[in-house]
Amino acid sequence: MRYFVVLLAIIIIPLANAQEYKLKYAYYPKDMVIESGKSNETLVVFENLHNETVYNVKINFVLPQGFSANHTIIEEMEQKQKKSTKISISTNAKNGTYNITIWAESIETVSGIKVQSPKYNFTVNVTGYNLSLATTTTTVVTTTVTATQATTIKEIANTTTTLEKISNEERSKRLVFIIPAIIAVLVIGFIILSR
Repeated sequence: MRYFVVLLAIIIIPLANAQEYKLKYAYYPKDMVIESGKSNETLVVFENLHNETVYNVKINFVLPQGFSANHTIIEEMEQKQKKSTKISISTNAKNGTYNITIWAESIETVSGIKVQSPKYNFTVNVTGYNLSLATTTTTVVTTTVTATQATTIKEIANTTTTLEKISNEERSKRLVFIIPAIIAVLVIGFIILSR
């Protein structure tokens, strides 16, 4: 008789503590691929199996380190109604396979209970993590110029400007002599050829 009571207790206690899920998955993500540093969207569809309308159903996540997700809320789900919501998951994690847990749960109680779905796990494959980071090195060189050096630099600049002026003037003088010489050669060549 004692064994029968113990056996009955083993069967009844888990049944008393078992939760009845009133939200079920009509569609859930399978495996997902995300490029590190970016995000990816997927769709989740829940169905309300509760005998009442459920308000403010929040989508919850258990995320690995380096992941983030939008915690969306389905405002209203009537009895037997299916509702979909987009979830966006982003990461800056290294390449690899990670597990994410998702479930829906009403924020407020309905008939004294929080209406929820079972927890669901799916994998996310992270790709594109670049181990080499590009670094840029900037070198700043500062030169201090004394007053004497500044005067010298100014004198060099003035000398350069003066030399440029002289060069331009000499070119002009040369052209004045070269052009008449070319004309004279052409005239003499014309006279010789015309005889």
